[in-house]
Amino acid sequence: MTGVAQPRVQMIDADNSAFSYFGRTDRSDPKVVRFDWPGVYLRCSFTGNTLEIVLKGGTRDYFNVFIDDLPVKVIHPVADSISVVVGLDGKNAHELLITKRTEADMGMARFYGIGISQQGKIAPSTVLNSRKIEFIGNSITCGYGAEGLSGKERFKPETENSYLFLCLNCCTCF
Repeated sequence: MTGVAQPRVQMIDADNSAFSYFGRTDRSDPKVVRFDWPGVYLRCSFTGNTLEIVLKGGTRDYFNVFIDDLPVKVIHPVADSISVVVGLDGKNAHELLITKRTEADMGMARFYGIGISQQGKIAPSTVLNSRKIEFIGNSITCGYGAEGLSGKERFKPETENSYLFLCLNCCTCF
């Protein structure tokens, strides 16, 4: 058909079996995966040079986005948002990791899925966790102020990063 715009991406819904979820999640609604605990994360592998993350976090939630084990973005999706990752190599498969940085009282996250290139494919992550560990603690284990400039700085959700606590203290969880 002439004059009809083709979709830029193909949408992969949150209930796709290629997504692996770690931590406490609510998957009772097939359209969305909900979670509020810090350190909850999801993984998948995909091909293509386009990635759009469809996520809602609220006014106080922040998330890390890693591609191929490299941090590429911190996202703060206040409302239903599409966060775009640019500059991807379209020839090779990529590993996606999204982690919730902030404590449960910062808000309930809603993950709807991702958009990838029209010719792209999604697959389960090739990263396998050989060990699992659960931390039971307080705001310190949530990375409270981990990215603050000093110990005297007042708390801000954007300086909290549970991933840093887990990486510095465990090194095998992700």
